[in-house]
Amino acid sequence: MRKVLTLLLFSFAAISAFGQDMDKEAQKREKEFYDSIQEIVDRQTTVLDLAPWQVFKLDSTLMHDYTAREARLKEIRSAKVSNMDIYQKVLDETEEGIYNSYKSFLSPEQWEKYLKRGAAREKKSRDKRMEKYQK
Repeated sequence: MRKVLTLLLFSFAAISAFGQDMDKEAQKREKEFYDSIQEIVDRQTTVLDLAPWQVFKLDSTLMHDYTAREARLKEIRSAKVSNMDIYQKVLDETEEGIYNSYKSFLSPEQWEKYLKRGAAREKKSRDKRMEKYQK
């Protein structure tokens, strides 16, 4: 999941060309964005054996949170912020929201499987970074 997030971040970090190329690049990035989300949804659906209503919740959560994250990153980039900790904090806040959302719609068995597949380790790392931000 971390690799997909990194892919998303770098896919939107590229600067577009002007004119017609910009439209094509924007369409390409948007398609990659939606394809990446669909890939996560498909993988989680299979791995966690999600019910249709859970797939809907997962898809809605990812679309909302990643879209909001990209908007926030765009604001930060346009402000010419160079402190990478600020970017990491935005990523961590997004992932924390997704983590909490998963917890709300996964069954206890699915939740344990999700944690064992790396979510617990990522949460621990996120918590350490968040503690550092608060100091």
